[in-house]
Amino acid sequence: MKKFCIIILVFGLNVSLGYAQFIVNAQTEKEIYVTVAPVANTAISLAFRNLDSPKIMMTYDSTNHVALAKVMPADFGKIAYSSAKFHDIAIENLKPATEYVVDYIVYDKKSNKITKIDSIIINTLDTEPVQPARAIAFKNKSYNHVGLLWIAGNGSNVLVTVSENAPGATPTDGAEYFADTNFGNPKSLISGTNTYVLYSGPNTGKLDIQVKGLKYAEYHFRIFEYNGDGKFANYLLNTSQNNPRSTTTLIPPPKNLRAIRGTDGESVLHWDIVDGAESYVIDVALDGSFIQKVEPYAEANIGSITEIPIVVSDEKGPLRLFCRIKAVGKGSVSPYSELIIVEMKQ
Repeated sequence: MKKFCIIILVFGLNVSLGYAQFIVNAQTEKEIYVTVAPVANTAISLAFRNLDSPKIMMTYDSTNHVALAKVMPADFGKIAYSSAKFHDIAIENLKPATEYVVDYIVYDKKSNKITKIDSIIINTLDTEPVQPARAIAFKNKSYNHVGLLWIAGNGSNVLVTVSENAPGATPTDGAEYFADTNFGNPKSLISGTNTYVLYSGPNTGKLDIQVKGLKYAEYHFRIFEYNGDGKFANYLLNTSQNNPRSTTTLIPPPKNLRAIRGTDGESVLHWDIVDGAESYVIDVALDGSFIQKVEPYAEANIGSITEIPIVVSDEKGPLRLFCRIKAVGKGSVSPYSELIIVEMKQ
């Protein structure tokens, strides 16, 4: 990857890095926008050259606010002065995904000496994709995982994000993200947001992932095409058909189903509360296949209670009952819990 050099000439007495500020405000695939702020009674010149050549390609003078092109090669176009801020500069017509070296140089009037102080590297971004991913679809949805499919765009890479109960944030150009298909890994969180990265890498044609570690909630998914890696990454933020898209996972089944002997000698079923459950359905049978149902407990919605006595009348001798429970949430019904066997004594 080619590197070019940007030389900052600072004419003044201060030889420390406090003599001026050089701030990169924004980057695109062909421009770098910077602020150069000299201290009082100083002036700054910018001189561009190829890293391996002493030939100056163009200059910028902060006193006259003009850009003077000494050479117009294919690598560079112009430096444009912006009147929005006093020392804002747009360095234009650069190459995508290319690094440029900035040398800080101080000119000391007393000694008539030019000294290099420091160097930093700045860069343009890679080209931005044109076609976004589209048509997000869900498969194998459960209470703790969901499969994600989509139709790819034209980026060389793809980034997949998810957020819980609210739309997510967008990635930042030039940033690299850790990804994990297990939801909630703090390393995969986009800093300062509610958004986790599920996948970030080559757009290989494998257009599906399995997202694990979910709970009963609404999840918002979005897919971003991008070109370039690391600091060269250029993300396409355009939306498209069914991108972004949200879905609600299934409510989980009740846990810890157990039978406790009541004060009157009857068996009382208990289970743990399920978050988001509006009611529960009990099912009782004489067999583990739940073919011989026992009324009035055959697939009966018993409301929001989390315990119920089992009373079976007109039976003689011991009786073995198979029992299970499922939760009902808003627009979702869980699988049945693990069954338990209750030995009834008359």
